[in-house]
Amino acid sequence: MADMIDDGWNRDGYIKPAEKGENGKRIHNGLSFSYRTVTRRQIILNEKKVAKAQYENVDNLESLEAEQVVCEFVAKQIQSWDLKDVKGRSAPVNSDSMFDIIHPYVFNELYGIITQKRLPDVKPGSTEPPKSDDETLGNSEAASGSN
Repeated sequence: MADMIDDGWNRDGYIKPAEKGENGKRIHNGLSFSYRTVTRRQIILNEKKVAKAQYENVDNLESLEAEQVVCEFVAKQIQSWDLKDVKGRSAPVNSDSMFDIIHPYVFNELYGIITQKRLPDVKPGSTEPPKSDDETLGNSEAASGSN
């Protein structure tokens, strides 16, 4: 795992596994990961990149450039994860994994978590829920001496 700045924006996340279907199988497993939340500025800049990619490729229905932009955006925020490929090997944290390996539902949940639109799920065995933004803000205020 890369060195992370202890500024209150590094968080541990978890997405719970899908319920088992009638066949006893799940459509996706749970995912534990470490991530950095994004700022509103980062979201706006990414949305502009996506819009540009969509505009530039409007006549090319085969183009997946806008999706690639979003995959790169999410991959930059994920510090580590326990995702495995179909052969059980650790999947690298990069845009290719986001695009080709991870289940679409899990990708959407990751996006929601890093953009602070939803909190991570509570990890089994954990007695504490994920930190709220208010708790994180309190940590940031204490570090900056502005409280």
